[in-house]
Amino acid sequence: MKPLRITRVVDVVDRLNNTEKTGKSMRAYSDNEDLALLSGIDPKIIILITWIIVSILDPGYQQFASFLGYIYIRVAD
Repeated sequence: MKPLRITRVVDVVDRLNNTEKTGKSMRAYSDNEDLALLSGIDPKIIILITWIIVSILDPGYQQFASFLGYIYIRVAD
């Protein structure tokens, strides 16, 4: 990747984590799972979104991330 493209990706991920509801939910769930559950955060959705972001950011990891995400959803049900 080119340095400018990497800077843009980092900026987008930083903005997602700091300003969007999804990013705040991801941080809350990673800090304290029990408190996040009490706050009404659905862990399945948050973990699924995390796997989607990982698979978008690293195409070489995409198939493995998709497989692990699928396994998690099946086991969590």
